[in-house]
Amino acid sequence: MANDKCTFQNTSITIRSLLDEIDNGYLGLPEIQRPFVWSDAQARNLFDSLFHGYPAGTLMLWDAGEGEAVGRGKKSTAFHQLIVDGQQRLTSLFAVIKGKSVLDKNKHERKIKIAFKPETGEFEVCSAAHANSPEWVPDISEYYARATSSWDLIHEFLERRQIDDEEMKRKTIPNNIQHMLDILNIYLPAIVISGKVDGETVADIFVRVNSGGLKLKQSDFIFTLMSVYCPEGRDKLDDFDTKVHTAGNKLNGYVILPTSADMLRVALAVAFRRARLHAAYEILRGKDLTKRGNVTDPPEVMAVRRDEQFATFNAVLNKVLDEGNWKSYLDCLTHAGFRSRRMLNNTSACTYAYALYLIGRYDFNISHLELQPTLARWFFMSLLTSRYTSGAEGVMEADLANIKECKDAKAFLGYLDSEIKAVLTNDFWSITLPRNLAASTATSPAQSAFWAAQVLLKADSLFINDLIGERLDSKHDAKHSALERHHLFPKAHLVKTGVSRNMQNQLANMALLDWHINNAIKDSAPPQYAPKLTDKWLEGLNSDTGRMQKALRLNALPEGWEGMEYQEFLENRRALMAAILREGFETL
Repeated sequence: MANDKCTFQNTSITIRSLLDEIDNGYLGLPEIQRPFVWSDAQARNLFDSLFHGYPAGTLMLWDAGEGEAVGRGKKSTAFHQLIVDGQQRLTSLFAVIKGKSVLDKNKHERKIKIAFKPETGEFEVCSAAHANSPEWVPDISEYYARATSSWDLIHEFLERRQIDDEEMKRKTIPNNIQHMLDILNIYLPAIVISGKVDGETVADIFVRVNSGGLKLKQSDFIFTLMSVYCPEGRDKLDDFDTKVHTAGNKLNGYVILPTSADMLRVALAVAFRRARLHAAYEILRGKDLTKRGNVTDPPEVMAVRRDEQFATFNAVLNKVLDEGNWKSYLDCLTHAGFRSRRMLNNTSACTYAYALYLIGRYDFNISHLELQPTLARWFFMSLLTSRYTSGAEGVMEADLANIKECKDAKAFLGYLDSEIKAVLTNDFWSITLPRNLAASTATSPAQSAFWAAQVLLKADSLFINDLIGERLDSKHDAKHSALERHHLFPKAHLVKTGVSRNMQNQLANMALLDWHINNAIKDSAPPQYAPKLTDKWLEGLNSDTGRMQKALRLNALPEGWEGMEYQEFLENRRALMAAILREGFETL
């Protein structure tokens, strides 16, 4: 069946043929849905379904054609097809039947051992009990390795089992063992997509045909290409991801924990000035994007260009993953007041700011000390305005295109500053921002930026003699938070007065409080708890009313706030929060 978009055909292939094609390199198991995410129990269920003749779903294969194929970290052009949908099923079959190891979600190698009970036809994940029981074949991979001698296998099992039931010996056990081995001869339905179809369309087909499966991302196709043409780069990204996300390194003070996909985006932006991954994918394939339509160069020309592009990419990747560069960039974020991972909820803003940092350092030879203040302002602006929240790729693509026109360091820094000024106007601070603060969300970028402004202004937390900045340090992230986000007008109190849940959770009703203080407040109304806590606070400050008044101002609390009606309080505090945000930003 064909249409204007793609060409595909329906077919069926035996499991034996599929596994042989994976083994000999014709069919590639791409690292699109890696690592192996199925549980051993799911693999067991697959064998049980096949044994009982139940359908096992349709595979989707991509007829990539020689020279366009991808595989498992093995630079080769031998693969003709790759598995788009059904990788978990085929990985299960391949690992169990061939006795191969898989990578689990923690990237540790392990074997999937499935046990089989010939007397009943049961499959189970192998345990110590199965391994020690004569009733079970503890690892069916050993039987598949000798599948050509099924009668020898049956004879060996019967000798070990030593049963008297003639029906079981002559019929049930031999039939079940043979039926288990015959799983290799089962035909699985498959859709084979033509090699004329590009990766983006294949991803769309995958999502439409199998919306219940794992959705392919555009980065997955780039990772797949890297597994063949730049395996060392793929390994570097995986190693970085593992290092950053291991339990020990989560305590290393990093304010963000990027994934390998995040760092991939950084490298593509720096290497090719591209934020749209589908365009970067075509560049890495060796396509000349200056040619319009479907006009492409001959395969040999694309192959040469592909190797050149990957060489460029790999060189940039070394800079992206350099620990010194990474820590210097993080220094820019902390310079902007962002001290905690919970303050950085916009991954795109973090990713693209790092790309701009590296472009400034390497393409325009700007020193860290000169670049830091501008980049800190840029990041504060991009997070506060949600610059990279909707249509992030398109916005960054435009930024990168404008940066291409910059001839020197002065022009580059000038572009960043001009964009900051164009966005953060007087109207933004006085009208747009207070309106944006009229929201109810636990992950508001405006609230994160407000905390950063408090850090920059050296604000104390309410009712306690302690700087917010010190309490927000990333070393607290893995422990019970030193400061927590709590309601100034407690929810239980607002419920009694008929305030809706949406209004209860307004950003202007939130403040960072020590959890002991919040526990003391409980459900009390502000007129009940504020005077008591203020008196105790003032005692701890040795009657330093000036410091207390500064803390109240930097926490954006209007005078007499505790006695205000709730709606009046929200309106007044939004305006004050916007003013503190501006004051904090201007320190940069």
